Amino acid sequence: MDAAARDTMKRLDESYTALWDRIPAANHDLRERLRAFGASVYYDPDEDTLSLRIDEAGPTMAETRDDLVWTYLHPQSLKIMGIEITGVEAFLAQHPEGRPGTERMIALALQAPGTFVRAPLEENVALGLLLSA
Repeated sequence: MDAAARDTMKRLDESYTALWDRIPAANHDLRERLRAFGASVYYDPDEDTLSLRIDEAGPTMAETRDDLVWTYLHPQSLKIMGIEITGVEAFLAQHPEGRPGTERMIALALQAPGTFVRAPLEENVALGLLLSA
């Protein structure tokens, strides 16, 4: 890799890091948004993928740090619109503290396999913890 390519990669890495640094401040109201809009969950056992989304309309872009958790963000405001855990078992191996909330979300999603299931308001606390992880 030549100097220009290294410089470009460095700038991209800095830009990406800056994006992730701005996300927490943009989501100070996450719990309020969960209460206002609600949330839905979906689990695909064949792919071991758990999808969580805030039921708020808007465009999204997907970002990831580790290919296990994809965060769906509003492109302008950086509000979290949802997450997708691709490989729940691998995620839980790295984040055992997330097991109780993740298992509750999977159980909820499996009440109606193949579709998004609206999370009851009391489950939005667990969802909020997963979304902010």
